[in-house]
This record gives sequence, structure tokens and C-alpha cells, in this order.
Amino acid sequence: MCGHTFCQQCYESFVTPSECICPLDGDVCGRDDVTRKEYKVEQLLIRKVHCWNEANGCAVVLPASQIAEHVRHDCKHHVTCCPTCSADVLSRDMCAHLKSRCRTLVLHTAAEKPRGTNNHENLHLVALERQVEQRVRELDVRLAQLSLESSSHNDKLLEVCHNINYLKEAQEEQFGALAEKFERSSVQAIDRLDRNVAEIKALYTEKSEALMTALHSVLSSFPSNPRTHQWVLKGYAVLKAKALKYGWSLSMSEKVYLLRYLMSWGIIFHKDGDSVNLHLRIQLREGREDEFLEWPFTKKMKLSIIHPETRQQLHRVATPALSENNRECYWRPIKSSNTPVHFSCTEIELGDIERGGYLKRDQLLLRLEVLL
Repeated sequence: MCGHTFCQQCYESFVTPSECICPLDGDVCGRDDVTRKEYKVEQLLIRKVHCWNEANGCAVVLPASQIAEHVRHDCKHHVTCCPTCSADVLSRDMCAHLKSRCRTLVLHTAAEKPRGTNNHENLHLVALERQVEQRVRELDVRLAQLSLESSSHNDKLLEVCHNINYLKEAQEEQFGALAEKFERSSVQAIDRLDRNVAEIKALYTEKSEALMTALHSVLSSFPSNPRTHQWVLKGYAVLKAKALKYGWSLSMSEKVYLLRYLMSWGIIFHKDGDSVNLHLRIQLREGREDEFLEWPFTKKMKLSIIHPETRQQLHRVATPALSENNRECYWRPIKSSNTPVHFSCTEIELGDIERGGYLKRDQLLLRLEVLL
């Protein structure tokens, strides 16, 4: 069976005493194979149907309740008879058709469509429109009832609004009394707070030295204070060549916190006869925790050159030696940084570095450790 659905009038047009022939695909079935179904108006109105101008090229598919509105206002495929050649032409194409002297834009499908089919469809649509009008009248009656009910609800709502306004006025009076009481309490609380602040300030002034000592102890115990920093010195050959030519060359690391002291450290290449040595250079900088640190800076430091494969180390230990000439190098920085200081005691000959295999890809792996 084909499964198509037709109205009673269409069914009677193609049924015979012995069989039914579907007009859509020509399938033949017995009359007992056809079932009769009753559809409510609401079900018919939500069924999707093609636009009445489908044969003229409109591909819109809408619920049956919306198709009339679409045809009246939105559809662009209405057909008009040309006043010159009497051919069927889409209304939107009529001007272009006339300008071409009736040679283009003729709608053949519209002319070839049997008139009887349109009449048959119009009968169904008229019946459908009557049913829609009946439903509209029923809706008008229901809307009138809702209007009466709404009027009753409005009266009740107005009464509620009056009650709310009364409560609002009563609350405003209560809030006014509470505001006065709160203001008096606030003045008294502020006076007590001022006295407490003065007492706390005096106590803080008295105990500030002990507090600073305790704070220093706590900061010193933080596990996040690094004591070591590794740095890769690049351009070894260029630095060595500069030292041989000019007597010295310098390479510095970025700024780093070591044991909460902010510093920059690096390596000085120094020419000594035909050979070149390197030694440590540091520069203390102004840091965020300087007020909690011990000054002058007297921590020992260990400079290490790490073998890239065996991790063996060449290391030297530097001890700050304060004197009248270099004292400002180790005190707390007043400006952004102090004068840098060199440690000749950390001297290492480049020949030892190269023979020991510490040089790889023109780079040295260095590490500075602040000793406790």
C-alpha cells in the first residue's frame, strides 16, 4: 500500500467497486485496504502543506493555518496574464517580460497546469477557511470571557497595591526610628574604636622591635628562599677573544633573589700574560625585603662550573672582605644598585676549563650558591 492520505471527496473520485488506484503513484489496492480516519480541525491546521503557487516555483512549506497569510503577503510567485501576448508570467517578472517584447520569462508550467485541479483545491481551501473562521469566532468569545475575568483580577490587584503602600509607609516610620538609633550607636562605636586604635598603636610602638625580630625569623624560615642559581654563559669564544684583545670582558646574569638578597652576578674574563682567567663578580641591588635583612652583606658564596656530561664541578669560594674602599659595595643599596665587586679568589684558568671538557657548544654551565 502507498500510505497516502486523501479527503473523502478525492477518495470518491478514484475509487471503483473492486479496487482503488492512487492518483499520486498509481499503486492499486483493495477497498478493504483503505482505512478511514477522522481528523480534528486543530490537527489539519498544523499539518505542513505546500504553497498554492508551488507549480509556479514557490518552494515554501508551512502549516495550513499560515499558508493563506503567506500567499497574501509574502509569496513572490503569483501569476498574471500578459496584456500583450496573453502568456502566464510571474507578477514580479511582468516589467522585464514587457521590456523584452514578450520574448522572455513566460511561465509554461502555469499555463500547462489543468484548471480543474486549481478549482478542486480552491473548494478544499474554502472549506478550510470556514473552519478557521469558526475557530476564530470561538476564540473571540473566549477572549471576551478572559477580559471580564481580567477586570476582576485588576480590582483585586488594586486592593493589594493599597495594602502594600500602607505597609511601605509603616516600614518607613520604623526605619526612621531605627536610623536615629543606629546613628547614636555608630557615634559611640566610633569613639570606642578610636580609643582601641590608640591603645593598639601604643602597644605596637612598644613591641615593634620584638615584632621585627619575630618577622625576620619567620621570613628566614620560608622554604621559598633559594640559595642557588644556575646560569648558562653563552658566547665563550667571543668573550675570550675580547679579553685577549682588550685585557678583559664581562658577562652578567639577570637579576635574581638569593637568600632574599636581590643581586646580579656574572663572570669577568681577565688577561694574564698569554692566558685568560675568569673570576666572580656580583652587584647588590635594591630589593623588596631589604629592611628585614642583615647588613652589610657578609655571606660566603661558592662559584661552580658544572661538567655538561659527568656533572663534575670546578668550584671556588668567595668571602666578602670589607674595607674602607669597598664598604659601600656590601651595605644596603640606597639607590637602585651598589657598585659591583670582583672576587679574585675565585680565579679559574680557561685552559683548565677547556682541557677538562667543561665547554660545550661555546657555552659554560655556571652555578652560584650563597652559603649559610
